[in-house]
Amino acid sequence: MDKEGKKNHLAIFTNTETGKVRYFWQDNKGNLLPPKEGTLQEFTIPEFETVKSTFADGLNALKGNK
Repeated sequence: MDKEGKKNHLAIFTNTETGKVRYFWQDNKGNLLPPKEGTLQEFTIPEFETVKSTFADGLNALKGNK
């Protein structure tokens, strides 16, 4: 919530090739808000390739593929 008690939204973007995640707060009009000083707005998912292949294996199993 902002200073006036209004809700803001969180926009999250993930690069599915690299695992890099970027996120931004949005105001009620959808505008991306500038980061607060010293705030991290991006990170890389740890062990992304392992996570990615694990999810892919699980999805293939659900589909009946091995």
